[in-house]
Amino acid sequence: MAFAASILCTYSCFPTHMLHGKRKDVFWMKILMQRLPSSMPDKAAFHSSLSLHRAKIILAVITVIGTVCGALLSRHADANLLEKLDFLLNSNYAQRADAPSASVFLASAASTSLFLLACFLCGLAVWGMAVAPLFPFIRGVGLGMTGGYLLAAKGGWGALFYVAVLLPGAFSGCVSIILGTDNAMRFAQALRKNCFSNADEESPRFSRYIQRFGPALLLCFLGAALD
Repeated sequence: MAFAASILCTYSCFPTHMLHGKRKDVFWMKILMQRLPSSMPDKAAFHSSLSLHRAKIILAVITVIGTVCGALLSRHADANLLEKLDFLLNSNYAQRADAPSASVFLASAASTSLFLLACFLCGLAVWGMAVAPLFPFIRGVGLGMTGGYLLAAKGGWGALFYVAVLLPGAFSGCVSIILGTDNAMRFAQALRKNCFSNADEESPRFSRYIQRFGPALLLCFLGAALD
């Protein structure tokens, strides 16, 4: 009885506005806990989306690995080497600083289009699925070499130039090549199944394959425009 009386006395000593404030906090906390599960992303949908885009994620990782390798190779690179490899790797930073806009646009679009053409041709061969992942890696090497050289030669200003001037267009070009490589791998896999499978499956449509390269081409020209 004495214990109950002490609790009642303590409860009566709290100010009324503090008790109401605590009740409001508990009320809103309960509402938040009830609505929190519904606002969280569905795990099944997340895993399904992850599985659907697994190839693109792997190709993006390959591009990052190529970028790291290019940054390591940049120790042995100089401005002349970057200029010679520009058509393949889009690595000539000096051209983007001094050349006219039309020349930069054409050079950037031609470099990325070359990769997309190679991806497209690989998709028409049953062995193209094994070769196509090399293209994001090669483009990543070019990005890494350019960034590493600018950081070593120009310091902080070189890094700022790389991030502000080169990276936006390079990112769009890399996404373009990743999409093209993914389409090529899917079509090559469909060709392989159609050629070596005993089941009667519908032949992959060439017209649909061409249409799927549309977004990749758009990103290619968007990256050239950003350059």
